[in-house]
Amino acid sequence: MSLKNLTTDLTTYNVWANHQIIVWIKDKSPEILTQKIPSSFSTIKSTFLHIWNAERFWLSFLKHLEFEPFRKEFDENFEAFFEGIINQSLKFETFAHSLTEEQLEENRTIDTPWLKGTLPVYDYIQHAMNHSTYHRGQLITMGRMLGLENPPNTDFTNYKINKV
Repeated sequence: MSLKNLTTDLTTYNVWANHQIIVWIKDKSPEILTQKIPSSFSTIKSTFLHIWNAERFWLSFLKHLEFEPFRKEFDENFEAFFEGIINQSLKFETFAHSLTEEQLEENRTIDTPWLKGTLPVYDYIQHAMNHSTYHRGQLITMGRMLGLENPPNTDFTNYKINKV
């Protein structure tokens, strides 16, 4: 498998997995999204927001754009909120699909308060997708803590076997 295929597979998987979690959550009581739970982020909504914002950050970095953090808290229009998360993942997927093997291997230097160094583009993409996977796992745990049943199986192998 080529680096291009692996990278595009990961970003397409990310869209699919985010969609699976959203389908599981979105029809539940809206209060569940803002109920406080001890976790990295205190609510399901804030965890989703973190996934969305991190994907925005990494895509901005990779596209050489200035990152603009969210300036406001999202209102109770959860349909638009969930749509925004999926749209962000689709933008990342589109970007990854547009890259050549050579572009994926180009080195990029990052200099932030929490990370400094140089890696190839594909490593940053893999990191962003792994980061979202990590927090989707937290969403499932948080949902279970709130009594939600039947979480989706968002494993990469499940995606590959059942979606390809």
